[in-house]
Amino acid sequence: MGLQIGSALIALIASSAIPPAAIAAPLQPGGAWALDYGATQCTAARTYATASGPVVLGIVPSLSGNSYRLIVNVPRAGPSFARELAGSVDSGQRKLATPLLYYGSPGVAQSAYEARIPFTQLQQAGASGVVTLNVTDGDSYSFAVPDMPALLDSLAKCTADLQQYWNLNAPTITTAAAPANGDIAAFITRSDYPTEATRRQEMRGKVQYQVMVDEKGAVAGCDVLASSGIPTVDTTGCDVIKQQARFTPARSSSGQAVRSTVTTPLVVWESRRSDVFDTGCSMVSGNTNEVVSMCGREDPRVLEAPVSTRPSPLPRTPRG
Repeated sequence: MGLQIGSALIALIASSAIPPAAIAAPLQPGGAWALDYGATQCTAARTYATASGPVVLGIVPSLSGNSYRLIVNVPRAGPSFARELAGSVDSGQRKLATPLLYYGSPGVAQSAYEARIPFTQLQQAGASGVVTLNVTDGDSYSFAVPDMPALLDSLAKCTADLQQYWNLNAPTITTAAAPANGDIAAFITRSDYPTEATRRQEMRGKVQYQVMVDEKGAVAGCDVLASSGIPTVDTTGCDVIKQQARFTPARSSSGQAVRSTVTTPLVVWESRRSDVFDTGCSMVSGNTNEVVSMCGREDPRVLEAPVSTRPSPLPRTPRG
């Protein structure tokens, strides 16, 4: 299945690309960080001034706080379906090789690079005052971040507030939320394995999710707790869970339905395709014996199919 990224993030930020050769020194901020306490995630965004216009750096911590998404918006049309690129994030002290998501939105001349990095990488950037996202054989964007330590403190407070809001590990919850049909793997259909991962011969990945479930049992948000190392697999799983999953809500000691966070089993994605044009068969399983078959498409030449749009990393819905 192709992975389609929505226009919400891209439409929120007007930015201009800087050719790699023009970046001889880190870009300088054109304003303060904008910190958003969203309903399902915390987000910091900052505009960087350049001769041809602004470029925006976004930072989104995971619900657990152990990893962060680094997002760089540029003003050119990108692919409607996310692509995986080789790249790295340089904290000024350490260069970390990491796969990148690159995506755009139909009808909008904006695109974004996205990398998932550990918290320590941003700590090091705070010490060095610079962070750089590199695309192998492609773009390079370097940002001055002199106030990164203060930003990370603010994001940590926001994340702690978010965890409390979603009752993560709350002792007052006596009955945990549970999948309405008994197994998280059952939400994933046979056509869900991302074709971009198959095209790149990434045949197997293990990923674990944290799912935010509201008082009615609906999925309000999904986050990656343990990454598979394959960005399209990580993101597709969250997309499918948000589209398909329904839960029996958690309940407090008084029997009232409450918000909660569900940590999924380690989900194993495995493609049995011998090559990208083999219809083959794939599977998804959790830590139980249940397995969901994911056989290939009827027409193996069809490598893309629209899915729901990816949520914006800049939600404007307040908690409350």
